[in-house]
Amino acid sequence: MANWDDYRFFVTLVQSGSVRASADRLGVNASTVTRRLDGLENRLGVKLFVRSHAGLELTGDGSELYARLAPVAADLGDLEAALVGRGDEIAGTIRLTLPDVLAIVLIPELSAFAAEHPAVRLEFIPNYRELDLDRGEADMAIRVTDQPPESLIARQLGESRLGVYGARSYLAEHDPFGSPETAAWIESGLETIRAPGFKSRHFARVPAGVRCNSVLLQQAAVAAGMGITLLPCAVGDADHRLVRLGELEALEAQPIWLLFHPDLRGAPRIRSLSTYLQSVFSRLESRLLGAPDTAIQKHQRKRKR
Repeated sequence: MANWDDYRFFVTLVQSGSVRASADRLGVNASTVTRRLDGLENRLGVKLFVRSHAGLELTGDGSELYARLAPVAADLGDLEAALVGRGDEIAGTIRLTLPDVLAIVLIPELSAFAAEHPAVRLEFIPNYRELDLDRGEADMAIRVTDQPPESLIARQLGESRLGVYGARSYLAEHDPFGSPETAAWIESGLETIRAPGFKSRHFARVPAGVRCNSVLLQQAAVAAGMGITLLPCAVGDADHRLVRLGELEALEAQPIWLLFHPDLRGAPRIRSLSTYLQSVFSRLESRLLGAPDTAIQKHQRKRKR
């Protein structure tokens, strides 16, 4: 099998004119250059140089080999020169998979990153199924989980809480606490994953209504007055049509992780987005944790009257 390193030694030897000059240029011992040349000649079965008191002279086979290798060596040299310094360039594609609920909150924040780094192409992939970063199905992932995979680099970005929400007009006519039979509970996959048993503990007498398997569908259903449901506080609090039932504290926070493969640890575009996301989540902390707001307080006062 061809070994480009042997050919590199050969080309350098031709260009430098002597074994010692080649060794200095390559940063090796002279014996290494001689050994490489002998190995190449033995593998090819031809003599590439004639050794004389005047030095090394190319044979006919050596001249033919050099004529073919010289353009390749020049192209590789040009390529190396073009690539030098690009290691620090923030450029390329970043495929980011994330829950749609976090996409609602994050994508407006990421517009500034895109503007600051026009050479980076962001590709957003919803996590309808959990993509395998070990297999390269995505470059980075944002996940809400208590156990990030040990095979990946994991950096905690923040935490997220859930709350119970209803449309303002719906709650004016339906009291999930005082008259639970008149209300309806919107079931969801989010509840199954993050709050199993929550309804039976707090709203056992509220009949089950429609079921949604997406946070966006849940938000639409509750806003349309189809019942009450669990939503991430960052989504529910931001929707002026909805009110969080303040009698119930937001559920215990769950950690949000940024994940990527160890092979991408040193990639400038990955480092840059990772640092940016950590600053974004720091700014969004109160939204993600469901800090009390005036809408909740108003709803509480109304029910106490």
